[in-house]
Amino acid sequence: MYFQRLYPYVYATGDISEWKTLTDPDCIFCHSVLSEVAQLEQVGQRMRGGLITASDVTALEPDPGHVFHVTFHVEVEPTELLDTTGAVIQSNPASVGTIDTIVIWEDGTWVVRGVTPTQAS
Repeated sequence: MYFQRLYPYVYATGDISEWKTLTDPDCIFCHSVLSEVAQLEQVGQRMRGGLITASDVTALEPDPGHVFHVTFHVEVEPTELLDTTGAVIQSNPASVGTIDTIVIWEDGTWVVRGVTPTQAS
């Protein structure tokens, strides 16, 4: 899903234009990403890595042709937080989990309405 590819890109570049286009303003998770990226921007930091690989995708259509509930297993690559010079100031290991996503078909385009990530224990 394009949304999962966009997630690490936003953190790596600070470019939120496509994220804002793809997400509903009422999506709490989506809004939290915008806030976190803004905080990183303020101090000149970036994230590197974190590419997401999805598998075992299931989809339900609670409102046919309009609302879709998509669940998938994810593997997330390790990430590094970089300072203004590009030096690593924090490393996070790879992780696995699931992501539940609510997407809607609205005005001829897909919009992410809700996201609930769950890390495997």
